[in-house]
Amino acid sequence: MKAFPLAAFLGALLVCSDPRASWAADQNLNELRQELASTNYETRVAAVTEMLHLGEKRPLNKEEIDLLLPHLKSDSDWRIKCRVTLVLPRAANSDWVLQPLISALQDRDENSSGGGNVPSYVCGALARLADSRGLQPVEAWLHYLESHPKAYGNLHESLVKKAQKVIGELKTKSKK
Repeated sequence: MKAFPLAAFLGALLVCSDPRASWAADQNLNELRQELASTNYETRVAAVTEMLHLGEKRPLNKEEIDLLLPHLKSDSDWRIKCRVTLVLPRAANSDWVLQPLISALQDRDENSSGGGNVPSYVCGALARLADSRGLQPVEAWLHYLESHPKAYGNLHESLVKKAQKVIGELKTKSKK
């Protein structure tokens, strides 16, 4: 069981002591929800970037993470999926994001995966999480790449190198 993050505790304490903080947080979530639902790419980028900046200040709560997960799974633009992978490791609880990231790593479709970019970014997110449960899925991704040498064209070699690097990082971190 993971310890409850101090930042999440302090955030909850602030909301309890100041009901206006809760209202402001709800307003912000509603705005982000609307921006993420936009058909405009730049609007969605701005929303994901705002979530990234928020995650740099404090761990993201479950409700905030839940706003992003549908976009990792099925956003119409693979670039948004890649940006979401940069935010998810900032979750207050890695269990909220581990399985969705692993699922995104299994996307082999050239279009929805951005020619392999999404799985590559997922590898980076799994490395940042430093959770040994991400090791086997990254190894499976590397095996896929090695068994499909023509997959993803010019990106193939860099995708293999990134997967190998992440496997090394996860093995090192899981020994600690």
